[in-house]
This record gives sequence, C-alpha cells and structure tokens, in this order.
Amino acid sequence: MIEELRQVDDSVLTSLVDLRRERDALRQRLARMQESASQVSAKVLERVRRDYETRIAALEGKALPLKDAALATFGRLKPLHDAAEDACTTLQLDQEEIDLRHSLGEFDDAEHRDRTARLAETLHAARERADAIADYLTRFAAAFDSPDELEPAGTSQFDLPAATPLPEAETVDPAIPAPALATPFGEPRDDDGTLMLPPEAPAPTEPPSAVPWSPPSPPTPLAAPVEPVEPDDPYSGRAAQPASSSRATQPEPEPRARLEALDSDLDPHAYELEPLTFIGRTPENQIRIYKPAVSRRHAQITESDAGWMLRDLSSENGTYVNGQRVTERLLADGDRIQFGTSRFVLRLTT
Repeated sequence: MIEELRQVDDSVLTSLVDLRRERDALRQRLARMQESASQVSAKVLERVRRDYETRIAALEGKALPLKDAALATFGRLKPLHDAAEDACTTLQLDQEEIDLRHSLGEFDDAEHRDRTARLAETLHAARERADAIADYLTRFAAAFDSPDELEPAGTSQFDLPAATPLPEAETVDPAIPAPALATPFGEPRDDDGTLMLPPEAPAPTEPPSAVPWSPPSPPTPLAAPVEPVEPDDPYSGRAAQPASSSRATQPEPEPRARLEALDSDLDPHAYELEPLTFIGRTPENQIRIYKPAVSRRHAQITESDAGWMLRDLSSENGTYVNGQRVTERLLADGDRIQFGTSRFVLRLTT
C-alpha cells in the first residue's frame, strides 16, 4: 500500500457503510409496511411509521460528520489519482518517442532495449500507484447514496444567477430599402404628381350683438389668509413654527445584522442575516462557504428576543467566537466568528 493510503482512517468509511445499510433496511420496512395497511389499525401504522422515520433521521444526522470527514479524504486522494494517471500517460508517450527514434536510426538495438527496460519499470510502478488509489476511491461510492455527492458543488461561495443572453442583433439585407419615415400627417404615400392645395378658409362669422355697458360692481373684500401655527412647545421655551412639508424627511431604514469576511480569499461583500440563517459548505445554506474545513451544515444564527444566537451544528472543525470554541453563544456587535478556518466579523449597527 502506498504511503498516502496508510494515513487514511478506514473506520470512517466502514462506519458510513454500516449506517447506510441500517438506514436502507428501515426504508425498505417503511415501503413494505403499506402492504399491511389493511390488516392493522391506522394508529399502529402511524406509530410504526413515526418510529422508523425518527430512526432514519437519527442515522442520517449521525452520518453527517462522517461524510464531511470522508469528503475531505476524497478531496485529498482524487488529485493524487489524477496525477498518477497523467504520469502513466506521459510515460506511454515517452515509450512511443523511444520507438520512433529507434526506427529513425537514432538509437541502435542495444540502446533501444536499455531505454525500453528502464521505462517499463517506471511505468509499472506508476500504474500500480494509480490502480491502488483508484481501488480505494471505489470504496467511497458504497458509503454515499450517489456519486454526485462526491463531486464538488462549485468554486464560488454563493451561487450566482445565470446571465441572461443578449438578443442577437437583427441583420438587414442591404438590397432591401429602408422603410420611409412616417410624417406627422399619416403614412407616407408615393408622389403621383397631384398638387395638394391648402384648405379654404372658413367663412367669417358675424359678431354677436352689442350688449349695453354697465359699471362693474365693486369687489367684495376678502379676509387675509391665516397660516396654521403649531401649538407652543412648553418644553422648548419658544413658540412653535408653522409646519413645512419640505423639511419632512423619511426615516432611514434600520441596518440589518450582517457578517463581513476577514479573509482575503472569501467574497468581500457583507452577508445579511435572516431570522434563521444556516452557514455551511453546500448550496442549501443561506451563507455558503466552500472550504474543506467547513462542514456541510456547519452552524446557524437565529434572531430572538434576546438578540442574535449562534449555534454550532456538531461541525467537525468547530465554531469560534473571539478565539473561543463555542456550541452556543449570544452574539454582540463586533464579535469575530470563525467557521472552521473562515473568519468573519458581526456588524449589528452601521
């Protein structure tokens, strides 16, 4: 066995396989239970169903930290296997080059045999290494429900929406003349030589008969408008001024609590907290940190009457507040929070 495989803890995969078998057995019993629906009461069926579902959920929860550890190991071994396969490919190309040079007369038969023998030993060792890692990687498939779970979800911490493609510009055939622009008087018409004359002026109308003049009546005096005045403020010591709508300002919205990344390799924008915010490595978390040291569902932050409460969800590498590992902590403005190796600072005010 190669040195890298000796350092792998086999108990993680063994435990995952055992948990999966036990869970699958419970799922099969749930499926077969419907066949007995006509023979037992509904209450008994519901009781057994709840028991099986509770046990399945417990097994899946127990498997989560083991899956995180297995994924971390898989992430270390997969690049080693890819590198070993690349080495085998390179050595095979080297053998083809040796054969070509021998056929061209550059190498004689003795040198060709010597080079081929030495290269064969190196290729044999590289192939054994690649096969050993590949055989070990196949064990991960038995520990997970789907091979998709072993694939990385992506390189970005947050899924960005796909860009909407721009509509293609419509091509215009130069042989087709452009349509004439419409005039303010309607659609354009071809010039048929007809002379358009302006319309005739309407006949003048007779002025109305004169009305005898009478002196205008004097205008009725109007009372001067009175501006509304606010009542005096007994606490300010001065009279209140008239209200002015131009001075009314909209209250600024209260700032949302947010996490700001402290590490340069994290997304620099602030992550606003929701009333229930999950932090982890997979896309279903509100705050996604795609780092090997971050568990699939690492921690949660909940808004309560007392404030923002942080809870660690049995993560492998722990959750820290101001350098101290915690399982539950009421947060304050400026607290430095660390999920695995990723560091943030909490901002509750502007």
